[in-house]
Amino acid sequence: PDGREKEFWARAEAEITAEAKQSQGGNR
Repeated sequence: PDGREKEFWARAEAEITAEAKQSQGGNR
């Protein structure tokens, strides 16, 4: 379960980071 949870959180964090980067630098 630990490995699966880690993978899930890693993917979620990557998505959040990508979204934040887009809204920060792509909207201007």
